[in-house]
Amino acid sequence: MSGSSYVIGEVVHGAALGRELMFPTINLGGSVDQYDSPKAGIYLGIAEIITGVFANQSYYTLISAGYRPTVNGDSYKIEAYLLDFSGDLYGEQVKVTFSTYLRGEIKYDNLDDLIEQMKLDELNGRELIAQGKIEALT
Repeated sequence: MSGSSYVIGEVVHGAALGRELMFPTINLGGSVDQYDSPKAGIYLGIAEIITGVFANQSYYTLISAGYRPTVNGDSYKIEAYLLDFSGDLYGEQVKVTFSTYLRGEIKYDNLDDLIEQMKLDELNGRELIAQGKIEALT
């Protein structure tokens, strides 16, 4: 991937594991083959909602790109946790821009360890936002 990379996709239903872990994510549907997929890992970025009642709103987002090894994922997926967002985006088009690579994928021994890392990722992401190390929302 070069420059500021992004994907645009329809929000589709996933396994709802993120919701169970208190980190509800949007799952972008479509064939990943159509994108220049980012290397597996966790990113900080921006999600721009294109359609629906939330259209033209943007949110900072933590993005998981990869295979989800802790839950034995079997395919490459892109999921985004929109910071400070509450609402239903199923069926809507969303553009997710990858701004800052935070870390690689890690296989944890249990979900509790994964949740603790996700909390740290959120804290790190919010710190980068507060420091102005990511572009401002439009």
